[in-house]
Amino acid sequence: MPHHSAEHRNTANMTMSSVNSRGIAIIIVATFLSVILGTYVFFSVSSAGRGENIGQDTALETVYIREDGVQIVEIKTKGGFSPSQIEAKAGVPTLLRFKTSGTFDCSAALTIPSLGVHQTLPPTADTDIEVVSQDSGAEIIGGCSGGTYGFRVVFM
Repeated sequence: MPHHSAEHRNTANMTMSSVNSRGIAIIIVATFLSVILGTYVFFSVSSAGRGENIGQDTALETVYIREDGVQIVEIKTKGGFSPSQIEAKAGVPTLLRFKTSGTFDCSAALTIPSLGVHQTLPPTADTDIEVVSQDSGAEIIGGCSGGTYGFRVVFM
């Protein structure tokens, strides 16, 4: 059996200790980077319909005027409000139509402070909210009661 000196054993232990330390450091760095990347992806995806991103999701086809002269603004309500930024015509009576379809999240708890609206929308239905004629430049801002999702209607 080979006989190793104490110095040789210490060198071997230091080498194993160094390898273990490097492995642990790599695992810690990889975990840290995974958490950072996961957090970035989560907040990038989940903030898509939030109030702070108003203006990034627009659609003109959700606004039309009926034969009786009432303007309809349709807002899909599930996992946020879509579109979150809407341009509507000023000077005409308006209906905000919230369209839910299997909606059980925060966006079903509708709040529009300037109109005094605080209501829970049904899971699947169209819910109309009447708005009197608005001046050009007026805005109606609303969202879910928790503040996670938001929308803005701007009258032009």
